[in-house]
Amino acid sequence: DYVLDVRSVPTSSINFPNLRVTQLDEVASATLKTGDNLSISYQVSNVGTLGTGASSWVDRVVISPNSVYGDGDDIQLALVPRSGALAAGQSYPVTRNVVLPDGLPGSYYLMVRTDSANAVDEALFEGDNTTATLNSFPVGLKDYPDLVIEDLNVAGPDGSGNYDIAWKLANRGTASAPTGQETRVQVV
Repeated sequence: DYVLDVRSVPTSSINFPNLRVTQLDEVASATLKTGDNLSISYQVSNVGTLGTGASSWVDRVVISPNSVYGDGDDIQLALVPRSGALAAGQSYPVTRNVVLPDGLPGSYYLMVRTDSANAVDEALFEGDNTTATLNSFPVGLKDYPDLVIEDLNVAGPDGSGNYDIAWKLANRGTASAPTGQETRVQVV
């Protein structure tokens, strides 16, 4: 069984809201690393002929190794709620800091999809809600600690059934480990 949701609209007068990301600033920093804060700035406009009707929706901010939204490799950075209807011709700016995910170096495009859950009925105009930066930007791998147990030695049991366990804790990463680390011993 298939269900088809069809809307018939006279083409002589198509009056609907149409939300678009009309401005998305390029990422200017070439020294970003995983885990860094990234300042983003964009503007959403209602370029349609009617107001939005809906008074709240959510913009979704992602990065992707390509400029195609929704193809399975997008990494979500933020969901930005919008509160307040938008009349035809009006717009709103958004500036916010997001955190780049840890451990994912590479080259990425920044993309914003306004009204990501389709709360605003845009009828024929739903397909233009996403904008990507024209250029990708590099993200390097941040320095991380890598704590490793080395030289594990187990001796025993002694006459009382006790074992002696000794090891060395080494940092084989490229950054210092924070103080106050705990080592757990599990005997199986």
